[in-house]
Formats: sequence, C-alpha cells, structure tokens
Amino acid sequence: MDFTSPWVITIILIAVLVGLAIVSKLFTMVSRLLPLAGMAVLIVGVWWVGMYTNAFDIVRSFFPA
Repeated sequence: MDFTSPWVITIILIAVLVGLAIVSKLFTMVSRLLPLAGMAVLIVGVWWVGMYTNAFDIVRSFFPA
C-alpha cells in the first residue's frame, strides 16, 4: 500500500477524524455515566470482598445481636 498517494492520506485523515469523533462521543457518555458506574463498581467490589473474606461475619462479631 502506497502511503504517499493523496487518496490514502485523505482516507487516513477521514478515518482519524471519525475515530476522534466517536471517542469524544463515548467520552462524554462515559463521563455522564461515570458516577453511576463508580457506585456500581464500589458496591460490587465491597460485595465480592465480603463474600470472599467473610468480612460481614467479622463486622457482625463487633455488633452482638
């Protein structure tokens, strides 16, 4: 493939611009969803840690029923 031909350069430029547009669209979407995603990850993370370390049992032992 000849990278010096104007057609190839034009196609590459268009592809880069389209890619940047898609990335920026995704970025704005992600930045809006980031707080929700962060909360979900935090909750799931805490739940996983609790499941695999018996953290809930340890915490429960501090609060006698």
